[in-house]
Amino acid sequence: MNQQARIGLDASVVLAFALPDDTLHSQATTLFRKLVEQGTTFCAPAMLAYECDSVICLRVWKGEMSEKEAQLARAAIAALPITIEYDPRDRERAFEIARRYNQPRAYDAAYAAHAEARGVELVTTDKPLHEAVNGAKKPKGAPKLSWVKLLE
Repeated sequence: MNQQARIGLDASVVLAFALPDDTLHSQATTLFRKLVEQGTTFCAPAMLAYECDSVICLRVWKGEMSEKEAQLARAAIAALPITIEYDPRDRERAFEIARRYNQPRAYDAAYAAHAEARGVELVTTDKPLHEAVNGAKKPKGAPKLSWVKLLE
């Protein structure tokens, strides 16, 4: 990748990086190291920060994470070179993707719509989303969303 390369991220990948006990932490850490070394920057819709904070808050509330661990995770996220972007047109496309690919919520589709509008790949750990837009659960006749890539 060149110095201008960008990749879209969803909260699942960012959280996998920030939470050492996540099953994909090693893969996410390796991905970020490699891409940052290559000069890649990242973009995401505005909901990324809130979605990450919600997961972290829930873990603290459940007693699965200490306040100190929560602050370390938030600092790891803040250190990533992620540009937060918002365009109201992304909302309409997210709704369209959610309905077309039989998704119960528009959250995940919002990341796909954001990446599509910017012409970048979206990296996710969300297997159900990936299956719905590129795999066996993709509705008949719906085109693949080939820019949605699964981190495994």
